[in-house]
Amino acid sequence: MPAFDVAGARKAGYDDKEILSYVAGEENPDLLPGTDAEKIRLLLARNGKHMLDVEYLSPTQLEPMQEVQFQDWAKRNKVRLEPGWNEDYDMRGLWKANPGAVADPRGHWPDTYKLPNHPTFSNQSVYATDDAPRWYGKRLIDSQGKVIADESDSPLDLPDVPALKLPQGLSGPPASVPGSVPQTGERRNMTPSEVESLWQEPGLQPTLPPMSLADMAMLPMGAMEQESGIPLSLLAMAKNPAGKRLPPRRIIGEGALTGENVLRAAERLQAGEGIKYGPWRKENPDAGATLFDLATAKPAGVFPPGPLPRTPVGRADIDRTVAAFRKPKVVAQLQEWINAGMQKMPDSWYRTGPLYDEYVKEWGPELAPAKMQKQLEYIAATSTSAKVPDNLKIGSLYNYLDQQGLPIPESGPPKGYGHKFWMSHRDASKGFREGTFNPLDNPKRASYVQNLGGNENVVTADRHYWRALGMASGDPRFLKTRFEKELPDGTKQVRNLQKELAEGKITMRQAKKEPQWWDEAPRPNEYGYAEDAYKRKVTDPMGLTVGQGQEKQWVGASDVTGLGSPGEPILRTLGSRIAYTAYQMGTTPEKVLQAYVQGKIPLLELGAGAVGLSTLSTLAGLAASGDEKQREKF
Repeated sequence: MPAFDVAGARKAGYDDKEILSYVAGEENPDLLPGTDAEKIRLLLARNGKHMLDVEYLSPTQLEPMQEVQFQDWAKRNKVRLEPGWNEDYDMRGLWKANPGAVADPRGHWPDTYKLPNHPTFSNQSVYATDDAPRWYGKRLIDSQGKVIADESDSPLDLPDVPALKLPQGLSGPPASVPGSVPQTGERRNMTPSEVESLWQEPGLQPTLPPMSLADMAMLPMGAMEQESGIPLSLLAMAKNPAGKRLPPRRIIGEGALTGENVLRAAERLQAGEGIKYGPWRKENPDAGATLFDLATAKPAGVFPPGPLPRTPVGRADIDRTVAAFRKPKVVAQLQEWINAGMQKMPDSWYRTGPLYDEYVKEWGPELAPAKMQKQLEYIAATSTSAKVPDNLKIGSLYNYLDQQGLPIPESGPPKGYGHKFWMSHRDASKGFREGTFNPLDNPKRASYVQNLGGNENVVTADRHYWRALGMASGDPRFLKTRFEKELPDGTKQVRNLQKELAEGKITMRQAKKEPQWWDEAPRPNEYGYAEDAYKRKVTDPMGLTVGQGQEKQWVGASDVTGLGSPGEPILRTLGSRIAYTAYQMGTTPEKVLQAYVQGKIPLLELGAGAVGLSTLSTLAGLAASGDEKQREKF
């Protein structure tokens, strides 16, 4: 039998004398039947604890230099390491996996490195066993249906409830396990529709929502969650007053995981059903975090490293760019922002190797580069003024249309996939699809595709990169000469900010607090010079490629340039978006990832659309039917 840490058990709050005596070696053969291992499991389960073998309780060991770096990180983040503090959390394990980790606004750390003696230890911990408690919404529930922790706003009431008519294969609860639903015959989880039929049983009102039907269907009633039903105590908590409406459903997808069904789900989201991506992610901040291994991510194998053709400088005016890179203070400021980005986002933004591996798995090494290139092109095509989560969603739509042989709607995307710059997204997507895209005309999009595909030797000079250069230089020539702002009465105000600065109507100090006042892209003839100067003067001395420098600067200068996207690697955002789609469609993130890589579905989200979704669901239906004439007519 494995040895157990008695001192650790006492420290964790074990007050059962039989357990403490047993793990101390004072064995009592008559205490419980079974082997030593079975006895200790029963004892620990009876006491509601989930303690691991002592070897798993040892904190992460660091090399001497790592320990120095860890201690520095702990000091900067005010992490207390003296005896009596954080002994229920593997802080070194957290730091080793993510050197830039920071606590949430409440001062809490993720469940990932909680030790078994932590009061809210869950299955999300790397130290968890199969029977560890799980979070359902904001409630931590163990495998017997017992609520370990309740962080929700509504009280949890467990009254006696009338017997319910259960679906075939399920029977009522035995006296030994109050509120649970054992199964007879074929052992299985209840389906969401079966849960819904019970949830809406006359005279019963759940008090646990907000919770999706899929989550409710997966609530465990016994130690083996995969073979369990659903505790009635968590399904029907109290009597429903006459006329009181039941809480709205929060999962909206139905049927198989197909493009048509995802688009229909988007239609239901647009109608007000379900939960939007933003609030959902706040409730599920770690969703999709393990879909891609970011710690060891390498560049994707789509493109080799190398330069891209750029518009020649010629005689056009590039004086402002030349002057900016000649200023040591500008170079120092850009490098400072890069260093700040390394702290905020230690993982690489552009290294999408884990996603490329999924393409190789689905398409093989010969087809994978071209298939992933298509997806990346549509991400680049729809990146104009789009935040990263929306960019990934909209790009997935155009890739889905391409892979399924469906035309790009001229009148706009479906509801849920719209954007105020949807026409730019549409036209750029058509350019990539039809082979008319010219990298000289749009070097930013061309570089973005290359960076995501593995070529880190070019720079994606997006609005935040260019704003950072202009604001660091303080050169008035980087200010906009035409800045439009819509006034409350609906009219547009047009301002020449360079002129206003020259006339003393605004100050440079004021301008540096307004990122939207600054030019957002280099002129075509400036791009090549800016890329070369950035390499020679900024990133080469730091031992970085221009792609690495730009991705870190993007995050490090985010507070200055007005970045509205999350400061996290693109694969982390993609993992969250995939997990959200899986949640709404009642399936697993792994299945959604596979369908996404295959080009069989777009990713899901609610947003402001330009046209009705029936247009796209009609297209999806045509794709399924193979009616070429109707498709051409559309």
